[in-house]
Amino acid sequence: MQLSADYLALTTHRADALRAEQRLQLLLAAQERDADAAGTRLAIVAPRRRRGHHRAPRLALR
Repeated sequence: MQLSADYLALTTHRADALRAEQRLQLLLAAQERDADAAGTRLAIVAPRRRRGHHRAPRLALR
């Protein structure tokens, strides 16, 4: 009787561990998708700034 209870507890623990690992994989995948989406939104919202246009041209003084 004790052996069957131990076996049941072990298989239940394995199932719980597998379910937790799957949940973590799903959460990590969702976080990566959110990070990618946020990165593309930032790229769309804030285009690269061209720094040379707001400065006056410098003359060579040699």
